[in-house]
Amino acid sequence: MVRYRIRGYSWVNPPLSQAQLRQKARQEAAEKAREKRQEAVEKVNKAKREEIKMQKQKKAELEKRPLVSVFNESIFPLLELPAEIRNMIYHHLLVDNAYAIRFQATVSSRDGHSIVTRLSRARPGAPDRDDIPGQSKGSITLASNSYKPCISNFDLGVNIFLANRQINAESSPIFYSANLFNFEGVPDLYAFLCHFQHRLSLMRKLGLTSVTSNPKTFRGALHVQGMPLHSVFPLLASAINLEAVYMHAPVWQSLGGRADIAARAFFQMGWTWMLACALAKGNKLGALDVIKLPEVTSELDQYGKWQVERAGQALFRSELAGRLTAA
Repeated sequence: MVRYRIRGYSWVNPPLSQAQLRQKARQEAAEKAREKRQEAVEKVNKAKREEIKMQKQKKAELEKRPLVSVFNESIFPLLELPAEIRNMIYHHLLVDNAYAIRFQATVSSRDGHSIVTRLSRARPGAPDRDDIPGQSKGSITLASNSYKPCISNFDLGVNIFLANRQINAESSPIFYSANLFNFEGVPDLYAFLCHFQHRLSLMRKLGLTSVTSNPKTFRGALHVQGMPLHSVFPLLASAINLEAVYMHAPVWQSLGGRADIAARAFFQMGWTWMLACALAKGNKLGALDVIKLPEVTSELDQYGKWQVERAGQALFRSELAGRLTAA
């Protein structure tokens, strides 16, 4: 109790009720919480002031230092290099000088469209590019079991195409012109020519192993599987810069058992491409330089073996040259 006295009067303050005690406790708690919040705000403000002070000190120190160029090691300035150096880098990333690049027809899992995927050698072997001088066991002689689906360890650096438009424009011609693309059968070649139709003018060298693809390993669309040999030549008409077309002996054999018959059949099938080739090269016989017949293994002229005989090959070229000249 508290006794109060004013001008001769005195009284005793009555005790607080429970409700008043609770209210007083809440007020005291609120006051303490307010004080704590104020202390926390003061601490934050103090920390900010200290941080601003340190930043000003660092800025002042940096201004006193001499200017030095800063190099970001995570970003390589590729486009700042001379064009010759960039081309060397693209060639190193995208070109296989030892092995042909084999593609297989397949179907896109995303939209079901006909596409192609790259294959890699199933086991290590000697370089197989058909344009290697003296090559007798090139990629066109390898069967389907010599290849398997490509794994990352054998992948070329084609992801560089996705860097930007300039790098894509600079590197694509090197990839398509410096590599040799090989296909097991006509269906695979047809799917490739359709898929890369906008790049055909960049291509220089193609190889074909067989007329048909192995049905046990074929993964392409059904409408592609039965494509005949003559179906690829209208598409090849866009490949006006081709320098070499390698075809295995069985492909030539499918045209006919005699060289003259085979030449006439080949002209009927491929005249659209050979005409486009003649216009591009300014020479009616320009296609003869592009066509690469198999290695000669015999000097004799035996029926059914003209494609590997010197006399048979000479007759084939002579007959085809006559057709091209008269066209």
